[in-house]
Amino acid sequence: MININHLTYRIGDKILFNNAGCHISKNQHVSLVGCNGSCKSTLFKLIRKELYSDAGTITVHCCACLDYADQEAPDTNESLIKYVFPAIKN
Repeated sequence: MININHLTYRIGDKILFNNAGCHISKNQHVSLVGCNGSCKSTLFKLIRKELYSDAGTITVHCCACLDYADQEAPDTNESLIKYVFPAIKN
């Protein structure tokens, strides 16, 4: 459902991803967890085509479901769990 092949991404002289790759199959559930500054948001922006890689390919199958929460939560009375997991029902 998602294939990342030979992904390279730089900001200036700093290499964030160098020939990275992974395959996420149908029905797999994956979370991306890491320390601040470990490029999690950058990877999601590359997958969502908000940024473009220097080399390599990212292919997202048309039926793949990507859930993403911005780093900054909106100013709302909604609980954090309902913001992060919009599919959760009352």
